[in-house]
Amino acid sequence: MTNPLTVTMSRSTLPAVGGEGIVGITVTAPVRRSKAQSRMPCNIAVALDVSSSMRGAKITHGKAAAQKIVARLESQDYCAVVTFSHESAVLMPSAAMTESGRAALIAEIEKTEARGSTALYDGWRDAVACIEHATNGAPAIQRVFLLTDGEANTGPSNPEYIAPLVAIAQQRGISTSTFGLGEGYNEQLLGMMASAGEGNTYFIADADNIDTYFGQELNQLYTTTVRNAQLSITLPESVACTVVGNRNHSRCENRIDIPLGAMLSGESRQLILYLSSTANLTDGVYAIAVGLAGVDEQSAPFLATCHVPLIVAPQSDIIAEDLERRAALIDKAAIVADALALHQKRDYAGALALIAERKQAFPFYARFGVYDEELVRFRGRIQRHSMKRMRMHSNDMVNSSPATLEKYRTMLRILRKKGGPAEEIVLLEEQILALEEKYNLQ
Repeated sequence: MTNPLTVTMSRSTLPAVGGEGIVGITVTAPVRRSKAQSRMPCNIAVALDVSSSMRGAKITHGKAAAQKIVARLESQDYCAVVTFSHESAVLMPSAAMTESGRAALIAEIEKTEARGSTALYDGWRDAVACIEHATNGAPAIQRVFLLTDGEANTGPSNPEYIAPLVAIAQQRGISTSTFGLGEGYNEQLLGMMASAGEGNTYFIADADNIDTYFGQELNQLYTTTVRNAQLSITLPESVACTVVGNRNHSRCENRIDIPLGAMLSGESRQLILYLSSTANLTDGVYAIAVGLAGVDEQSAPFLATCHVPLIVAPQSDIIAEDLERRAALIDKAAIVADALALHQKRDYAGALALIAERKQAFPFYARFGVYDEELVRFRGRIQRHSMKRMRMHSNDMVNSSPATLEKYRTMLRILRKKGGPAEEIVLLEEQILALEEKYNLQ
């Protein structure tokens, strides 16, 4: 098999004094050997909001979608369903999805009724616990599906508190995907949970589309060829590094570890690093060591490595300007997510100031004009509905993959079918074109 790691430098050298540059690391998962080959087993838990705001069509479609998920699972899979309102309740602990197991869980889901407030964190926490207790450490793709239509108003609700806990679960191999239904949910919280959990986040405008997104998520899990993937980068001393977009990562001295979770057959993801030289760096040839570890389809350890030379010299030429422009777009997306949080709190001046300060602090990115266009956008009048779209797009720019492209295509089909707002359709079309170009998919 060819090496799944490709490293691209944006500049020919890194000057020892005041040097800046971008490193792009592309990770490609192995292609599934054959459709007939047995897939990885799934160990999932559905955390379903059954608070009073879900009454009517929302709970009807939410229950139906959960039942369809269960019906699609096979005997090697495990599934649990947790409901949450004013408190969390394990509707049924994780069980093997044999014929009788599926029938029992579908029957339990049907009994669910909507009532009470929204203990969102408790529902997620209990879903994670169900997954952990399911298979006694047997290998499986592990993910929580969290669906809610409202704010977390019972128990912990601060994204800054919850997101690190989601990241810890991801480090134990349990990813999280979030589904926000309608206008009332906390898009900042769900976006941060999905980002920390190396999953996907969805904005579902209409309840009758829940099954479409649930089904798409399950189909992605079925085509996974690497789970618990983690990228490790070891840099030379005296080289400072920032993970562009501030995506989930950890550091130990000059090593950076970035969890990638599960990866689909043939999926490629690009991680971008911003490098800068420090005062102690001298001219010469150094090395950047990159490693990818995980577990493959046969539950065997998966490991790939490569070493890339880093030349430190006085003169430097730009050899991949498109990579630097992409880094600027991702950095913009990350700061826009923070600005949107201020905007939602009606701190319009604070949102504008945050973007303007970023523009001044990072001329390396600002030369592409990415902050100027956002300042213009924030000065305009933005509907609350569009704010959710913008936040989701910002999150996806930071953590995009070919799966994100399919998500947007699904959303576009639904919007066109429903006759959605023209400006939202145009925004999705633009995002799809950008992702098609990024992943060379037409």
